[in-house]
Amino acid sequence: MRDAHVRDAVALLEYNRNIDSESRFLSREPGEMDLTVDEERGWIDSLLKQENALILVAVHGDRVVGMLDFVGGTWSRIRHSGEFGISVAQEYWNAGIGSVLLDSLIDWAYKGGIIRKLRLRVLASNQAAIALYKKKGFEVEGLHPHEVRIGGENFSLLSMGLVLE
Repeated sequence: MRDAHVRDAVALLEYNRNIDSESRFLSREPGEMDLTVDEERGWIDSLLKQENALILVAVHGDRVVGMLDFVGGTWSRIRHSGEFGISVAQEYWNAGIGSVLLDSLIDWAYKGGIIRKLRLRVLASNQAAIALYKKKGFEVEGLHPHEVRIGGENFSLLSMGLVLE
């Protein structure tokens, strides 16, 4: 696990295209992410320039097998709070990668002194992820019924948060 770099753009695009077809727990359908390499580089670069943002990759050899991105608020009143997304390639599920990525995020937030609140939204049916978040101290803060539509079926999202004080 390490911080992402602009040079990871191609590997991250490939990773995201692969995981889109592996999991129904993501917020996008396969093929919907159609960023160019330059757009991906720009996105990574923009996160790297923000002191309240983070992008991490888990790698196996030269291959990205997991990632986490966090973006804090823009305005002074909310810059201490932000939302993250996390994913792991299916063949690496239950290998502890998600746990390491989360621990790294929490550690970074504590050490950085800016971030005091971490947020995420997760499909209410994703029990393994919810159990991991709860194990790390996250609490359910809200339910959003019919927030996601997959294959003609509606699913609820949970909002979860962790206050770091």
